[in-house]
Amino acid sequence: MKLRQQIALYSVGLSLVQALLLTALLVVGLRVDYLDTLTRHGDQLAEVLAQDQEVIAALSTSTVQSTAQLQRSIEHKRQLSGAAYIVVTDEQARRLTHPRPELIGQRFIGEDIWPALQQGRQYHSEATGSLGNAVRSFAPVRDAQGQIIGAVVVGYLQATIKELLNDKLLWLVALVLLVCCLTAALAWFIHRRLRKTLMDWEPEQIARKFTEQALVLESVFDAILAIDAGQRILTINQTAVQCLKLGRYSPDELVGQPLADVCPLALPMFSDNAQGLSEQGFTLAGQSYSSKVLPILWRGRAMGQVMTFRAEGDVNELSHQISHLRQYGDMLRMQTHEYANKLNSLAGLLQMGETDKALALIHTESEDYQALLQQVMAAIADRPVAGLILGKFNRARELGVAFEFDPLSRLQEYPHALSVELITILGNLLDNGLRAARANAAIPARISLSISDAGKHIILEVEDSGAGVDEQLADHLFEYGVSQQAGDHGVGLYLVKEIVNRYQGSLVWERTPEQTTLFSVYLPKPEENN
Repeated sequence: MKLRQQIALYSVGLSLVQALLLTALLVVGLRVDYLDTLTRHGDQLAEVLAQDQEVIAALSTSTVQSTAQLQRSIEHKRQLSGAAYIVVTDEQARRLTHPRPELIGQRFIGEDIWPALQQGRQYHSEATGSLGNAVRSFAPVRDAQGQIIGAVVVGYLQATIKELLNDKLLWLVALVLLVCCLTAALAWFIHRRLRKTLMDWEPEQIARKFTEQALVLESVFDAILAIDAGQRILTINQTAVQCLKLGRYSPDELVGQPLADVCPLALPMFSDNAQGLSEQGFTLAGQSYSSKVLPILWRGRAMGQVMTFRAEGDVNELSHQISHLRQYGDMLRMQTHEYANKLNSLAGLLQMGETDKALALIHTESEDYQALLQQVMAAIADRPVAGLILGKFNRARELGVAFEFDPLSRLQEYPHALSVELITILGNLLDNGLRAARANAAIPARISLSISDAGKHIILEVEDSGAGVDEQLADHLFEYGVSQQAGDHGVGLYLVKEIVNRYQGSLVWERTPEQTTLFSVYLPKPEENN
């Protein structure tokens, strides 16, 4: 999920939760307030009517004319007060008044009237009567001698409270919508600011870049040192730590430290030219180095400098290696030319019917396995790993997949436990690559392998000509049981990922510009092999 969507979702979601909680609290508070107000109003009205002389006279005489007159009077007062009903009963709880005239003369519904008639108490309760659930206030009616001759009941229906709350809910909902709109606008503003600050990168991309940067820093041969405008260390790799004789610190401990405090001799290495590339040489602790210094620019302003340097001996050695590679390339071109001549000879022999001589020539020129054997044995000192590579080469020949082994690969011998893990990683990656390359009929099937442990990491790279990883599986590729193959698959990459995590390494894959799929494994080397 993108940052913009996360901010919008979290902001609106939080605002909704807050608005809903506030609405719930307001509704509960309003209901309690309405209930308390109606209860007090009912208590006061019941008390006043219980002392009304017209009510006392009607209960004392109980004539038809006085009862009818009381009914009209009470109904008028009920309409003025807004009560659902006002009922006057005699001492036997028979109704003398009621909003529904047909109920006059019938007994009052509910046992909560008797404390008023028998004990002379004034109180209120919640109960269900003939008109529904209501809050009812009771007051006893006494004659001139103080005898209880009846009771007055004032009721407010619960439905009335709900109607009052519903009226208030309209503006509460409007308030919630307004808060959500304001929150969405604020989220949009925050996103715009963050997008500008983060250069339109998502948090996941930034985290991945930091991980890639750390791997690259520790994988390259050059020493790398970067400082900010205040000459505090921004980045330093292990090679630079060793070259600057700072072995008592780790790279993480040096980040943020002033360079003048930890290695003042390194300050003159940086150029005063903050706008362009500077190349120079320097000597430190008797060792000559060649360096390049580049400025770190942010919106046209110099924010620091980064320097890469290496020992002069390493540069010379690299020059020798390049020369050897050029010689090797020339040799390959000559062999290609010679091989073309021999193919012409083979064609001629077959046309002349000299099959025995043609077969002899084929056997002589098709011993590619022997060549690979010599190459692998020279490059891979770990024999179990070398055996695995040769086995996978044979398997590739059986499947009709071209197997390419990087001639620059190097791997020293490792402890048995790590060797077994390397076999598991390589075996699964090569098996997956063979299946993928063979399944893609659009181009010739090909798989290549490269191994290196020259730096602080063991680097394994397997590249195949397959059609790539299904986008729907990309985010779950290393989970157990996830596979593009039908049947019992989905374990190999899971095992590889488990081993890489156990060694605190890294496993990444990418689709290359050549439309091949490249899996790369980075494992820290054991201390005894560094």
